[in-house]
Amino acid sequence: EQRREVEEELAEAERKALLMLNNMKQTHRDELEAERQRKDQQYAGLLVQREQAEEQLRRRCEELRAHNQKELQQAQEEQARLQKE
Repeated sequence: EQRREVEEELAEAERKALLMLNNMKQTHRDELEAERQRKDQQYAGLLVQREQAEEQLRRRCEELRAHNQKELQQAQEEQARLQKE
């Protein structure tokens, strides 16, 4: 009788330990998944920032190219004018 009670207590303790272990594993999986999602969102945000920075650089390069082309044209016109004189 007493042995059966001890065995039942041990079996109950083992069930509780397994349940606790499974809960801990699930909590860990949930934390890993949440961290993965955070990193995915962070990565997506960084991609957007990079695309915006690249677009800004493209526009700035186009502006500088147009400005330099205009200055070159003005310098060539000035040179041509001076050569005529």
